[in-house]
Amino acid sequence: MNKKMTSYIAIVLLLVFSGCKPKHLLNAKRFDMSDKDYSTVILNRTNKKGSKKGVWLESVENGYCYVKYKNGEKNGLSMCYSSDSVLLQSFEYKNDMRHGKFTEYLPSGSIVQIGIYIEDSLVIGNTVDMW
Repeated sequence: MNKKMTSYIAIVLLLVFSGCKPKHLLNAKRFDMSDKDYSTVILNRTNKKGSKKGVWLESVENGYCYVKYKNGEKNGLSMCYSSDSVLLQSFEYKNDMRHGKFTEYLPSGSIVQIGIYIEDSLVIGNTVDMW
């Protein structure tokens, strides 16, 4: 089996065996707004050069996102919520590009789509069947 095929199989297995619970798809130790009180975290900081760093709270249509920045670029997990604080999307970023797992949720909390981006290109994505 060649190296490329092995990579694709690993990605598919990751998606299949990661389960359909948000906690299994998100690395809670890195950034999970759902079970921590972030009211004491200083948001929207900049470094000495004026570039964004740390966690930023950003307004989006019908909601808001918590986005991690490093040297002015999105790096790490970004989590977007509805205006009533229901998790709707999570994306991983690297060097300001979507890079890693993404998950989209229904307002009920059920996963509707999962996939993987590499350098801002969707490599594999799957809509979860809702029975």
